[in-house]
Amino acid sequence: MAFNPAFEKHAIDVCEMAFAVLPSFDNARLQAIREVAVKWSEELPSRQLVDASDVRGQSIVPLAPPDSSKGFRYAYLRPNGFPIWELVIANNEIRLVCSRYASWSSVWAFAEDVFSTLFDTLAEFDPKKDEDGERFKIVMAALRYDDRFVSEKPDHDFSGLFNLKSRHLPQAFSSWGDVWHLNTGWYGDDDLVEDLNLLSLNSRLIEGDDSQSCEVIVDHTVQTRLSGTDTFPEFPEWSNCEKGSVFNAMQSLHGTNMNMLRELLTKDMQEAIGMDRDE
Repeated sequence: MAFNPAFEKHAIDVCEMAFAVLPSFDNARLQAIREVAVKWSEELPSRQLVDASDVRGQSIVPLAPPDSSKGFRYAYLRPNGFPIWELVIANNEIRLVCSRYASWSSVWAFAEDVFSTLFDTLAEFDPKKDEDGERFKIVMAALRYDDRFVSEKPDHDFSGLFNLKSRHLPQAFSSWGDVWHLNTGWYGDDDLVEDLNLLSLNSRLIEGDDSQSCEVIVDHTVQTRLSGTDTFPEFPEWSNCEKGSVFNAMQSLHGTNMNMLRELLTKDMQEAIGMDRDE
């Protein structure tokens, strides 16, 4: 294969999981989260108060206007300051980011504990109605993967990476050369769940000491709106929300990402990144 996964056993640079809630976090709920977050003092020792406006461009769910100008960022940082784990709570988003990926099961084990604890903490505020009478609700789940592949050979053969007959690639793809960019989006074909897929593919050349390498980035975000379907007939409220159902939605998003990669990548590349091991 001309291309190889960017990492020894997989290609995942970043995995992000998020839930969107309404209404946006107010100061009382943020304070409750701050108090319970000591539970992860070893996993997320770095703590930072951030402006809610600073995280808007990084979100993977649609953001509502914040009820507080502040939010929190908890992280485990590398020596260079880049986070291995990062938890962001601001606006109406709870987002957990992992940049040291081993497998979905290991990443989700920690994520499920974080989300479950936060949901239970916020449930204490369910009897409290906001001024407009709206109760706190989970309205969306989202998952983002950033996969990276690298070719060190002089001729960068994309046929070893992509299934060129994939529905995610246009017929003209083979004539694009080494540097290109492609953005697509579509809704899932499940009538019971409204899934929105956003797929960004791009390649770039990187100059080395003796050769020119090519890096391909596969950036896939998939969102599930937890309303208006037979599965989720209404926004679940904190007091009666079944966490199992909401967490099953995140597991389903992981399956959607896996299915997209099966359609996009060659069989050899699927084997190289251990897709059969990351169910």
